[in-house]
Amino acid sequence: MTARRWQWLALAGLALVLVWGLVVADAPADPALAVAEAISCPVCDGESVAASQSEIAESMYAQIGTLLDAGYTERETLEWFEARYGPEILLEPPLDVGGILLWTLPLLIAAGGVIVILRLRRPVAAEVTAEPPTRSGRSLLGIGISAVVLVGVAFALGSFLEPRADGSPITGQFDAPTDLESVSDETLALTIASFEGDPDVSPQQLNGMRLALAERYFEAGDYRSATEEFTTVLESEPTPAQASEALGRVGWILYVNGESAAAEEALGQALDTFDGNGEARYFLVLVLMEQDRGSEAVPLLEALLDDPSVPADLQPDLLAMLEAAKA
Repeated sequence: MTARRWQWLALAGLALVLVWGLVVADAPADPALAVAEAISCPVCDGESVAASQSEIAESMYAQIGTLLDAGYTERETLEWFEARYGPEILLEPPLDVGGILLWTLPLLIAAGGVIVILRLRRPVAAEVTAEPPTRSGRSLLGIGISAVVLVGVAFALGSFLEPRADGSPITGQFDAPTDLESVSDETLALTIASFEGDPDVSPQQLNGMRLALAERYFEAGDYRSATEEFTTVLESEPTPAQASEALGRVGWILYVNGESAAAEEALGQALDTFDGNGEARYFLVLVLMEQDRGSEAVPLLEALLDDPSVPADLQPDLLAMLEAAKA
């Protein structure tokens, strides 16, 4: 085969790889699956939430969907789990075929393209009269062509070796549940108890599970059980976000039980610990407004109105409360 044909073959291979890269890069991805693959199952040995079939992983997968549906980005969802379970909950990106190609493909394509361009820059007339390419020249061209073609083949194999339906986990073994009801309170409590004292499970990871269980008790009005879980979290090396969430919920429970002064103190501590706790800020507004302390509630309400995490359907109520607080 002549050098000219090798050059055109290299160009064709380069074009195919580039087109394939654009097609794959443009392929839609399931955000919930992407997040689940980046979070470790707290009760599994090195498995992601996407790969695990444990009930706690199912609960976490459902929570991912809930957060994304509420408008959280993938990064914000990961930060939500990191704040509640600690940094250990996040997995390092896997060094698989796709990951290696992600870093090496652009370099190999560029190297192959440079070789091809340098070869094509030679004048046609000189090519006709010149002596046949030397062995080293042919070897260099062959390396460039091989790099382009082999990368194209590897990229294709990396994409097709493990086909899966859109939105399904990589392993094909686990279907994400549609709600958190698939995991009972009893099962979650037993799971937490079984991992207490386990050196492979950090206190922050256990606190994340405790907060999930406490939230269920809280929403169901079982304040005694909720307070027990929140208290345990506060005694177990919580992250600032975990401590703030527990303090904020305890503050509201105190308020419901008629202990307004203690509630105000707990809610203030929640915001001092983690200023991003919009729920605690809202609870404190309600406490202040009931005591006709609207002027103190004004800056809190203004902060809530500027908080992008506050649900849109709550905005009209906040605006009405702000007007009443300023009156």
